[in-house]
Amino acid sequence: MKLESIAASITYYTKRYLPMMNRQLSFNDRIHVNSGTSTPALSENDQRAFLEEIVDLVPNKKEVTSTRFLLRLLHTAMVLHASPLSKENLEKRVSEPSSSKLNLLIFSYQI
Repeated sequence: MKLESIAASITYYTKRYLPMMNRQLSFNDRIHVNSGTSTPALSENDQRAFLEEIVDLVPNKKEVTSTRFLLRLLHTAMVLHASPLSKENLEKRVSEPSSSKLNLLIFSYQI
């Protein structure tokens, strides 16, 4: 199976089942967000565990997963107080040379 297909599936699954991935939240906003979907709301601990599993599943190969998705995961990991290992892993992936500076600037402007 292609890594691009795996990355796309993980991206879709994450956006569907982790409500914070679809919202612009600051660090002071409430964690329990109802995204308006029919999926049940997860507790903060469940969301954190889910996010940490997703970080482990995302392919490590460069240029397979979009920088925007990785940055959104990193932001969500910070809001949910994910494990330092998960945040460090995401920081390394975002800072890889393959991540275009334009993508980083666009994302920082949107937050």
